[in-house]
Amino acid sequence: MRNSCTLQISPVFPDRTLRAVLAGVFTLMLAACGGDGSDSTGGSSSAANTSSGVVVFGGSIGDGPVTGANITVLSARGDTLGTITSDRNAAYQARITPADGDYPIRLVVSGGTDLVTGRAPDFQMESIKAYPQDTIVNVNPFSTLVSQVARRLPGGLSHANINTARSLVMGRLTFGLDRSSLPDPITSPLTTGNVAKLVKASEALGEAIRRTRDRMNASGAQHNGNSVIRALAADMVDGHPDGLGASGTNARLTAVFNVVTAQVLVELLSNNLRVDAVIATNVIDQSILSTYPGISGSQLTGSVRVTSAVLSELSIAIAAVRAIDNSSAVANISTAVSGLYAGATPATVANVLPANSTNGLRNAVNAIPFASSAQISLVNTTVYAQGDSTSGSGGSTGGSTGSGGSTVGGSTSTTGSLSLRWTAPSARSDGSALALSEIGGYRIYYGTSRGNYPGSYDQTNGAATSATVSNLPTGTYYLVMSTYDTSGREGPRSAEVTKNVP
Repeated sequence: MRNSCTLQISPVFPDRTLRAVLAGVFTLMLAACGGDGSDSTGGSSSAANTSSGVVVFGGSIGDGPVTGANITVLSARGDTLGTITSDRNAAYQARITPADGDYPIRLVVSGGTDLVTGRAPDFQMESIKAYPQDTIVNVNPFSTLVSQVARRLPGGLSHANINTARSLVMGRLTFGLDRSSLPDPITSPLTTGNVAKLVKASEALGEAIRRTRDRMNASGAQHNGNSVIRALAADMVDGHPDGLGASGTNARLTAVFNVVTAQVLVELLSNNLRVDAVIATNVIDQSILSTYPGISGSQLTGSVRVTSAVLSELSIAIAAVRAIDNSSAVANISTAVSGLYAGATPATVANVLPANSTNGLRNAVNAIPFASSAQISLVNTTVYAQGDSTSGSGGSTGGSTGSGGSTVGGSTSTTGSLSLRWTAPSARSDGSALALSEIGGYRIYYGTSRGNYPGSYDQTNGAATSATVSNLPTGTYYLVMSTYDTSGREGPRSAEVTKNVP
């Protein structure tokens, strides 16, 4: 976190969350799930809450689709509310009778068979049922990261933190997930029209986690899939995989993940994703066919088109590779990537990318675990800088459930000052309209050590879209932020973020 940050502006009214996003991370308005007109199967909206207090919900389980998985339903206090097993379609349905204080509810998956790898999942997946009315709760690598990030934000697994975590994760790590047809990987229904998009993206993110684990272990470290996810989640609390996140961040592991992501994405977009070092296209397609009977061949992985968000992610990842390997092979891949466009088919990508692009990136993938501290820092700095400069230009076209938020115009910094820009939120957490006249202003607290904020700055215009804190000595600053209403009532402070004054 260097020249921009993500701050959740805490509520000043009951059940109202105002969010200012100051890093180019889009917090999108509540959008309807699905809507592509396709038939819905496993985890459909037929699940419902009954008037008797029994809550019924369902969803899908997948890195690749996972059958026979054990799903433990946990209350906010950690009490077991029930257990279920995913069926042969990698779906489940649960019936529980929760108390009011049991939310947010966590789902934790263990065991089962991943139909792509043929073994149990390589890391523990989890998800969140945030509200009683959520009838769909999918479990996948995206939901796992969202849950893990939310639990690391101050205040733990709260509704506000879940919404923040969802925006942070999906703002930077879509792995090709098309959010125009699947706005939220947790609560959106899966249909024959979007299931390949989720399975393909989930498998790619899962593969990036596995390769990160394997490359770290090649250097003598001791990691499993769970420890990789924990480290990434700690780093993503600021919205940037840059090695400068919360406690538990591992800068070297983050750098490995950033470089590995380039290799995974070139394979993903050309529909040649390797799983366990073998091209897995046919196996992934077969897993979809077996869990979604009746799906047509035209709806499998070969139909998943490139999104603008994943193009931004790939460009950032290639820049990270070039920070340590600027060979002609990598330069050629970079040039080819710049010629790709949103909406391209996998066949088009395969024709544009150089042959054996995976091999062209292998030297960097093999070298990064052993890189010097300076090289590790350079990779992560590149990812931050590239991500900051491209944020907002290649974001998702869908939405995320939860509180409405603000959309970023960007941020800048000059020597001796921190300058922030944002768009004021226009909705409350329930999706209803929020008038600018209700916002009294924003308060920024800052200091040069974590948890200590002796300085403060008030933006007293609730309709303002920027603030500049001036006359600051060069150094690293830790900031939190709050909002207050026109009566002067101030909400609790946000999660801490970091900015540098160069």
